[in-house]
Amino acid sequence: MRIQTCRTSLAGAPRRAAAWWPAGASMALEPTSDRAMVSGVTLPLSNLVSINRNSIGTALRADGSLQEFQANQLRATDRGLLIEPTTTNVILQSQSFGMAPWFDVAANIAAGGPGPDATTNSNKLVENSTSSTHYVVQTVGLAAGTEYTSSFYVKADGRARVQIRCNDGADWARCSFNLNTGLTETLTAGSAQITALADNWFRISVTGTPATGVGSGIQLYLLDDAGNLSYLGDGVSAIEVWGAQLESSSFASSYIQTTATNTTRNVDNISLIPSGNLPFAGFNPNAGTFVVEYLKDEANTGFTRLFAINKGDGNDEITLYAFSGNVSVLIAAGGVSQADMVGGSYAIGTVGRTAMGYASNDIAISTDGGGVVADPSANLPTGLTVANIGSLAGGTQLNGTIRALTYFPTRLSNAELQALSV
Repeated sequence: MRIQTCRTSLAGAPRRAAAWWPAGASMALEPTSDRAMVSGVTLPLSNLVSINRNSIGTALRADGSLQEFQANQLRATDRGLLIEPTTTNVILQSQSFGMAPWFDVAANIAAGGPGPDATTNSNKLVENSTSSTHYVVQTVGLAAGTEYTSSFYVKADGRARVQIRCNDGADWARCSFNLNTGLTETLTAGSAQITALADNWFRISVTGTPATGVGSGIQLYLLDDAGNLSYLGDGVSAIEVWGAQLESSSFASSYIQTTATNTTRNVDNISLIPSGNLPFAGFNPNAGTFVVEYLKDEANTGFTRLFAINKGDGNDEITLYAFSGNVSVLIAAGGVSQADMVGGSYAIGTVGRTAMGYASNDIAISTDGGGVVADPSANLPTGLTVANIGSLAGGTQLNGTIRALTYFPTRLSNAELQALSV
């Protein structure tokens, strides 16, 4: 994942005003600045957007630091509004590596400095002076044949090479990481990722599938300067470690703290606040244009929505969705697909922008300034009452951030769609 800044240029785009929203727009969200607009009036984001997530959550800021959010608080930072499905961290004592069920081998746990959230302290994993492997481990029971991701936040402190090893009698995920170069090194099982964060912290992760899951050891090793697993320690060299996580997922989701029991981060269900029988104030059921800027943090096996105007299900909807590297528009009426067409592609970790216009028998979409794709034969759904952001009816969460969402109550021209998607 690469942390990027928003592309603010709309050179050549029509209808741009001196205000922070484009001229002609009746509704706009800008989570990166925690603000919204409806009918020309600027409001705090939470005045126009509601959330149901009955658990604490975290999100990254643009500088790579972590921010914590309380239950039912929008996870909006200067990177955008983070939207994720539910997941559970099954590692216990995720920030206390000197407590059971963690067990250190030829190493000691000491107090560290500020963690990546800059509010809680890390631990140090300090090698002892024996010739051995030096690591900390927690053993958990997992489901056989299910994909898991193990992750840690780490920082060099005398040692700059580390390894995550997940083993249930055989390695099902294992990789070494170099904290000087910020790169993965030796990968022997599963897949791996390293992400640079603020203040020389990194988040490292491995993903794999245990064959039995019984007694899986989640191990974090110190390596010497040559990358050796077993070596003569000096009793001083260490890494700082914080925020262990193990979840049933193909990637590391946002951090979830645990203590004596595992902890679940609930799903982000986010919607615009309705206005009467309309999904939001100013919505035109007969014609309109949406422009959405987004950042997909991770790939998904299923399709995920950027937004969905609907009746509480997928039978009637106007939606933009991401699937298999593409961004598409879907129009459904009475359970029948009226239009379903790819309007461009997205790349993980890269900001994208898509504009979509709708009217009866007149659907069009453009992504990142690409050519407009149109469908001249689509009926529109009627009676739409809900505007979900980053999901539909509690599912298909984006696993990414919405950086901006703008609505025009008219069907803009194809040339305008293309310009607004730049």
